[in-house]
Amino acid sequence: AKYDYLGTLKFMIYGTSQFGDVMITDLKTDSSGNILLSTWGNSTLDFFDAKQDIYTLNNGNGGHIVKLTANGEFIEAIQLKGASINQFHLDSQNDIYLLGGGSQTLEVFDWSTNTLIDTYNVSSLSS
Repeated sequence: AKYDYLGTLKFMIYGTSQFGDVMITDLKTDSSGNILLSTWGNSTLDFFDAKQDIYTLNNGNGGHIVKLTANGEFIEAIQLKGASINQFHLDSQNDIYLLGGGSQTLEVFDWSTNTLIDTYNVSSLSS
């Protein structure tokens, strides 16, 4: 949720998961004022933005970095299938550094168009 300085609710973001809770594990803002959340959920994660648009992140168990505008509207998401994101860091270039666990596949999606951008085998990246 985002509130203004008077305590007025500006928007609320929430997610639902088929087999359990959705957890937000970290939150940051980038140099443009966009909001980034790291999340974790079981099965299908339905994510509702400030306009009440629904974005479904299908992944089994896994983590995500979800990027929103300062007004809470969905921009994009990065999905980690079979892995978790405990926290993340943004550098001065808005590059994202992830801390988590797992040895599966990193899939980068443009969720606004439901398009797979790229897939990385995480275990081969560490070799």
